[in-house]
Amino acid sequence: MLNYIKLMRPKHWIKNAFVLAPLMFSKKIIEISSIEHSLLAFVAFSLAASLVYIINDIADAEKDKAHPQKKNRPIASGAISKQKASVLGIMLIIINAVIMSYLPLMSIAIIISYFIMNLAYSIRLKHIMLFDVFIIAFGFILRVYAGAYAILVPVSHWIFLATFFISLFLGFGKRRNELFVLSEDKIKHRPVLKNYNETLLDFFIMISATLTIITYTFYTIDDDTVAKFGTNNLIYTLPIVTYGMFRYLYIMYKRHEGGDPTEIIASDKGILLSLFAWIIAVLFIIKIGVMRLVY
Repeated sequence: MLNYIKLMRPKHWIKNAFVLAPLMFSKKIIEISSIEHSLLAFVAFSLAASLVYIINDIADAEKDKAHPQKKNRPIASGAISKQKASVLGIMLIIINAVIMSYLPLMSIAIIISYFIMNLAYSIRLKHIMLFDVFIIAFGFILRVYAGAYAILVPVSHWIFLATFFISLFLGFGKRRNELFVLSEDKIKHRPVLKNYNETLLDFFIMISATLTIITYTFYTIDDDTVAKFGTNNLIYTLPIVTYGMFRYLYIMYKRHEGGDPTEIIASDKGILLSLFAWIIAVLFIIKIGVMRLVY
């Protein structure tokens, strides 16, 4: 059972927290129905992501056996056969179909689009320079919109951009780590890496990090944001966001990590502290602002 759970990669579900972002940045955060729909969208997206992982592991089993880390995955290691993994995939499709039946049509369409896009990524797009990272970034944007349509709220243009740029930041950071870890075997394990080098990726990372902070800043001071929440105090969360970005850069360049953003978020105390501090600060500021509007 442990291997089946490992095959689904539940630790990577943290990426799907982006589905919950629209609820967090809305006035519906205290509505039970909105919370339920957000959680259903989160679970549906997570199961769709797990299905993609299973399909990828089945397709890449032979290649993964020669990878220093991926060789320990359930299918590559032989702990689970491809046939049994396929059965699990079919079960996930059935379960997810039931869950998605409770969601609005647009949320369902976005989740299905995410699945199809990732199949295209696995088959072809991951081998095309820049597309390999831009598709990953677009996946995070789809997460945000799936969560937004689940509770019927609009997505700010600035949130769209901030999500896009932080996703590029994480994606290019992952590519840089792969260059460092895989070294001479990089082309064998990920052919697209032949088109990258550390200098180029450093430029991409710094540009993406800068634009993430800038677009988030504009969101906090945007007139629509201030009018929506009745406060301009979200700007005071910017130091927390900046610290989190700088901490990640430190981990990437000083500790030579960054291959798996999920691992860093889950294990680094500095990142965890900044994440929790940001969530608490945002919720507190929005709550105070909304209460001011109401009363």
